[in-house]
Amino acid sequence: MQSGEIHIIEILQKNSEVKSIHLTEMMLAKWPEELFDHKIEEVYLEYVVCPVSCLIKLFKINSIKRLGLIGIAETEEDLDEEVGLYELPAEIGQLQDLEELDISENSLVTLPDTLQNLHKLVKLNLGWNNFQPDSEFHFPNTIQDLDLSSNGLTKIPQEVFELPHLENLYLQHCQIKSSPSFKDLESLRSLDLAYNKMGSIEFDESLNLHSLVLKGCELKQIPKSLYPMTSLQRLNLEDNHITDVPADIGHLSELIEINISRNDIMRIHQDIDKLQQLHVLNVDRNDLRSIPKSLGKLQKLTRLTISNNKIQELPSALYELTNLVTLNANWNVLSQIYPGIGKMKQLKHLNLHSCKLLFCTDDINELHNLEELTLSHNWLKKIPKMDQLQNLRHLSLSGLHELEKPEEELKKLFQLHSVKEISLSYWKINFIPSELKELKNLKRINLGRIPELQKNAAFWREEFDPIYLWF
Repeated sequence: MQSGEIHIIEILQKNSEVKSIHLTEMMLAKWPEELFDHKIEEVYLEYVVCPVSCLIKLFKINSIKRLGLIGIAETEEDLDEEVGLYELPAEIGQLQDLEELDISENSLVTLPDTLQNLHKLVKLNLGWNNFQPDSEFHFPNTIQDLDLSSNGLTKIPQEVFELPHLENLYLQHCQIKSSPSFKDLESLRSLDLAYNKMGSIEFDESLNLHSLVLKGCELKQIPKSLYPMTSLQRLNLEDNHITDVPADIGHLSELIEINISRNDIMRIHQDIDKLQQLHVLNVDRNDLRSIPKSLGKLQKLTRLTISNNKIQELPSALYELTNLVTLNANWNVLSQIYPGIGKMKQLKHLNLHSCKLLFCTDDINELHNLEELTLSHNWLKKIPKMDQLQNLRHLSLSGLHELEKPEEELKKLFQLHSVKEISLSYWKINFIPSELKELKNLKRINLGRIPELQKNAAFWREEFDPIYLWF
């Protein structure tokens, strides 16, 4: 393991003024004395073997504003066994200018009372410890950002509710099962309760959240107490058991982003069109058979993910999303992409992988900003025209077994002068047209599972060098 002391000396020798020290996976027995001649503002030690005496001396550098002691071990054995710091030295209270403290991934059960002396501390990360504060402990009341994730907490410590300036609270992967009240946290704007198996949760109407994460909380429906939160901008309900997005979702009119992927959703109510500020919608991995036409009214939408459902058709109204940049519709049962998709002029990423497509309109050729197109593993007999896609960088056409004349279809690629990678795996071809060599930006062609070409792989690689051919 590299010596942290030697590494720091090398840094000091190269720089006349050092303000930041970052050490990762090193052994640190002592600090070089030259370090204390510099006005250090930032120190981050990650997975460093470091005796407590070394930490105590570090705390004498009272200019430190940002400090990370992440996964600190006293011996190499502790580091190997992922046993972190058991006790934070009380001398940390000397760091009067400290603003941010990250002591995650240790084995801390409590914190020293001297932490209350840190009157400038605004950000504290205690995640992945064994933190269980006693009734005598109090956080510095200046804290605005607090992370208590993965501490095995069965309830939120009362001391948290005494923080008048708390804006961001992270409680992922704890063991909170009852619905806590946050009404005393008037400054709270962001709350993360991911993977607390609560089943249901109620919020106070006075809560003024901007961001809420309820991922993996075993919810069976969207909590009704969310709907009065008209200031909510980001909502994550991923990985629950929700079956319906009701009309009430329209009350959350300030939503910019909503993630309801990995649920059991069978219906999205048409009132979703009231979310006129929505930029990102993710309903991946649900049980949808259709999507409401009203989605086409969300003119600020830039990213739409409807993949891994059972959607049978993209409604023509969807093509009115003229500001959409990314459309992920892979793993559905669309069968056809009808004319009209060319209206989506801002589209850069289009994924239609494994949609059982029999037909894809040539309107795709009107998507002049398209950079990435995936049509792989469909049942197409012809691929759409592409000669106008002069911004296309990545093209995936693998697994198109049903092409009637694959050699003829290859000619549609000859004008893709910006393309960097083309995937043609599983195609029924026995040659690679030399015209592809004229595509000056082409770096790679994927040709896996094509026996006729694999037989002469060395020949084709030499023929197309420096383009890389993957067989």
